[in-house]
Amino acid sequence: MKNNIIVLTLLFIVFYACEKPKEFPDEPQIDFTKVYITDTTDALDNPVKMHAIYFTVIDGDDNFGLEKGDTIGVFDTDSIFNSNLFITTFYKQDGKFTELYTDYPLKFRIPKTYVVGLNKYFKAEVKIEISFPLLIYNSDARMDTIYYSFYTVDKSFNYSNVEQTWEIKKTDYGFITDTTVFLPQELK
Repeated sequence: MKNNIIVLTLLFIVFYACEKPKEFPDEPQIDFTKVYITDTTDALDNPVKMHAIYFTVIDGDDNFGLEKGDTIGVFDTDSIFNSNLFITTFYKQDGKFTELYTDYPLKFRIPKTYVVGLNKYFKAEVKIEISFPLLIYNSDARMDTIYYSFYTVDKSFNYSNVEQTWEIKKTDYGFITDTTVFLPQELK
Protein backbone atom coordinates (compact mmCIF):
# COMPACT_ATOMS: atom_id res chain seq x y z
CA MET A 1 0.00 0.00 0.00
CA LYS A 2 2.81 2.34 0.91
CA ASN A 3 4.49 1.64 -2.47
CA ASN A 4 1.25 2.49 -4.28
CA ILE A 5 1.03 5.84 -2.52
CA ILE A 6 4.65 6.62 -3.38
CA VAL A 7 4.09 5.66 -7.04
CA LEU A 8 0.89 7.72 -7.24
CA THR A 9 2.61 10.69 -5.62
CA LEU A 10 5.54 10.45 -8.05
CA LEU A 11 3.16 10.18 -11.02
CA PHE A 12 1.23 13.17 -9.73
CA ILE A 13 4.42 15.23 -9.39
CA VAL A 14 5.74 14.21 -12.81
CA PHE A 15 2.38 14.85 -14.50
CA TYR A 16 1.96 18.35 -13.08
CA ALA A 17 5.65 19.31 -13.15
CA CYS A 18 5.85 18.73 -16.91
CA GLU A 19 4.24 21.92 -18.05
CA LYS A 20 3.54 22.18 -21.77
CA PRO A 21 5.56 24.90 -23.52
CA LYS A 22 3.56 28.04 -24.17
CA GLU A 23 2.57 28.59 -27.77
CA PHE A 24 2.16 31.91 -29.54
CA PRO A 25 1.52 32.80 -33.20
CA ASP A 26 4.48 33.12 -35.58
CA GLU A 27 3.50 36.75 -36.24
CA PRO A 28 4.80 39.22 -33.67
CA GLN A 29 2.14 40.53 -31.29
CA ILE A 30 2.71 43.99 -29.82
CA ASP A 31 0.92 45.76 -26.98
CA PHE A 32 1.43 49.46 -26.24
CA THR A 33 1.84 50.14 -22.50
CA LYS A 34 2.87 53.76 -21.85
CA VAL A 35 4.64 56.92 -22.97
CA TYR A 36 7.13 58.95 -20.94
CA ILE A 37 7.60 62.60 -21.86
CA THR A 38 10.44 64.78 -20.61
CA ASP A 39 12.69 67.68 -21.48
CA THR A 40 16.32 66.60 -21.87
CA THR A 41 19.37 67.22 -24.05
CA ASP A 42 20.71 65.39 -27.07
CA ALA A 43 24.29 64.19 -27.63
CA LEU A 44 25.36 67.74 -28.52
CA ASP A 45 23.71 69.23 -25.40
CA ASN A 46 20.87 70.80 -27.42
CA PRO A 47 17.54 70.95 -25.52
CA VAL A 48 15.00 68.41 -26.82
CA LYS A 49 11.54 67.11 -25.98
CA MET A 50 11.80 63.33 -25.64
CA HIS A 51 8.91 60.89 -26.05
CA ALA A 52 9.73 57.36 -24.86
CA ILE A 53 7.26 54.78 -26.17
CA TYR A 54 7.02 51.50 -24.23
CA PHE A 55 5.44 48.33 -25.60
CA THR A 56 5.69 44.57 -25.25
CA VAL A 57 6.38 42.20 -28.12
CA ILE A 58 5.83 38.43 -28.29
CA ASP A 59 6.96 36.33 -31.25
CA GLY A 60 6.04 32.64 -31.28
CA ASP A 61 8.84 31.26 -33.45
CA ASP A 62 11.77 33.20 -31.91
CA ASN A 63 12.88 34.89 -35.11
CA PHE A 64 12.38 38.44 -33.90
CA GLY A 65 15.18 40.97 -33.81
CA LEU A 66 18.04 41.90 -36.10
CA GLU A 67 21.67 40.91 -35.65
CA LYS A 68 24.48 43.43 -36.22
CA GLY A 69 25.40 41.50 -39.38
CA ASP A 70 21.89 41.68 -40.85
CA THR A 71 22.86 44.35 -43.37
CA ILE A 72 23.09 42.47 -46.69
CA GLY A 73 20.55 40.94 -49.06
CA VAL A 74 16.98 41.66 -47.98
CA PHE A 75 18.37 43.41 -44.87
CA ASP A 76 20.61 45.74 -46.90
CA THR A 77 20.88 49.29 -45.55
CA ASP A 78 18.77 50.55 -48.48
CA SER A 79 16.03 47.96 -47.82
CA ILE A 80 12.92 48.63 -45.76
CA PHE A 81 13.74 45.42 -43.85
CA ASN A 82 16.98 46.91 -42.51
CA SER A 83 14.62 48.06 -39.74
CA ASN A 84 11.99 46.07 -37.87
CA LEU A 85 10.00 48.78 -36.08
CA PHE A 86 8.10 51.41 -38.04
CA ILE A 87 6.41 54.43 -36.44
CA THR A 88 4.08 57.00 -37.98
CA THR A 89 3.24 60.29 -36.26
CA PHE A 90 -0.23 61.82 -36.57
CA TYR A 91 -1.19 65.37 -35.57
CA LYS A 92 -4.60 66.86 -34.83
CA GLN A 93 -5.81 69.53 -37.24
CA ASP A 94 -9.38 70.87 -37.19
CA GLY A 95 -10.42 68.00 -34.92
CA LYS A 96 -9.07 65.27 -37.25
CA PHE A 97 -5.75 63.46 -37.21
CA THR A 98 -3.46 63.72 -40.24
CA GLU A 99 -0.17 61.93 -40.89
CA LEU A 100 2.88 64.08 -40.13
CA TYR A 101 5.21 63.72 -43.10
CA THR A 102 8.90 64.24 -42.40
CA ASP A 103 12.10 64.06 -44.42
CA TYR A 104 13.17 61.00 -42.46
CA PRO A 105 10.88 58.08 -41.56
CA LEU A 106 10.75 56.87 -37.97
CA LYS A 107 12.17 53.36 -38.25
CA PHE A 108 14.31 51.48 -35.78
CA ARG A 109 16.27 48.24 -35.40
CA ILE A 110 15.31 46.13 -32.40
CA PRO A 111 18.25 43.79 -31.74
CA LYS A 112 18.06 40.00 -31.63
CA THR A 113 17.86 38.47 -28.17
CA TYR A 114 18.31 34.73 -27.74
CA VAL A 115 15.75 32.61 -25.92
CA VAL A 116 16.95 30.22 -23.23
CA GLY A 117 14.90 27.20 -22.19
CA LEU A 118 12.23 25.01 -23.68
CA ASN A 119 9.79 27.77 -24.57
CA LYS A 120 11.00 28.95 -27.97
CA TYR A 121 9.16 32.24 -28.07
CA PHE A 122 10.49 35.77 -27.76
CA LYS A 123 8.95 38.16 -25.23
CA ALA A 124 10.31 41.57 -24.24
CA GLU A 125 9.44 45.09 -23.23
CA VAL A 126 10.75 47.60 -25.75
CA LYS A 127 11.47 51.29 -25.15
CA ILE A 128 11.96 53.62 -28.12
CA GLU A 129 12.99 57.25 -27.64
CA ILE A 130 11.93 59.92 -30.12
CA SER A 131 13.43 63.38 -29.63
CA PHE A 132 12.42 66.71 -31.12
CA PRO A 133 14.50 69.90 -30.93
CA LEU A 134 12.75 71.94 -28.23
CA LEU A 135 12.68 75.13 -30.32
CA ILE A 136 10.87 73.36 -33.18
CA TYR A 137 8.62 71.32 -30.86
CA ASN A 138 7.40 74.41 -29.00
CA SER A 139 6.86 76.52 -32.13
CA ASP A 140 5.24 73.88 -34.40
CA ALA A 141 1.45 74.06 -34.00
CA ARG A 142 1.14 70.52 -35.40
CA MET A 143 2.74 69.22 -32.18
CA ASP A 144 -0.13 70.49 -29.99
CA THR A 145 -1.79 67.05 -30.00
CA ILE A 146 -0.22 63.99 -31.60
CA TYR A 147 -0.20 60.22 -31.39
CA TYR A 148 2.08 57.50 -32.74
CA SER A 149 1.03 54.41 -34.68
CA PHE A 150 3.54 51.57 -34.98
CA TYR A 151 4.15 47.96 -36.02
CA THR A 152 7.01 45.46 -36.16
CA VAL A 153 8.26 42.84 -38.62
CA ASP A 154 10.14 39.63 -37.79
CA LYS A 155 12.89 37.96 -39.86
CA SER A 156 10.33 35.82 -41.73
CA PHE A 157 8.64 39.09 -42.80
CA ASN A 158 5.60 38.46 -40.62
CA TYR A 159 3.99 41.79 -39.76
CA SER A 160 2.65 42.41 -36.27
CA ASN A 161 -0.63 44.02 -35.38
CA VAL A 162 -0.66 47.83 -35.46
CA GLU A 163 -0.71 49.61 -32.11
CA GLN A 164 -1.02 53.28 -31.26
CA THR A 165 -0.34 55.54 -28.32
CA TRP A 166 -2.94 57.69 -26.68
CA GLU A 167 -3.17 61.32 -27.64
CA ILE A 168 -0.14 63.26 -26.43
CA LYS A 169 -0.66 66.94 -25.72
CA LYS A 170 2.20 69.43 -25.88
CA THR A 171 1.64 70.21 -22.19
CA ASP A 172 1.88 66.55 -21.07
CA TYR A 173 4.85 65.61 -18.93
CA GLY A 174 5.87 62.39 -17.19
CA PHE A 175 4.32 58.96 -17.71
CA ILE A 176 1.12 58.64 -19.69
CA THR A 177 -0.67 55.39 -18.93
CA ASP A 178 -4.23 54.91 -20.07
CA THR A 179 -5.55 58.48 -20.34
CA THR A 180 -4.00 59.83 -17.16
CA VAL A 181 -0.74 61.74 -16.89
CA PHE A 182 1.48 60.78 -13.95
CA LEU A 183 4.39 63.01 -13.07
CA PRO A 184 7.57 61.26 -11.94
CA GLN A 185 8.14 61.37 -8.18
CA GLU A 186 11.01 63.85 -8.39
CA LEU A 187 8.80 66.38 -10.18
CA LYS A 188 5.87 66.32 -7.73
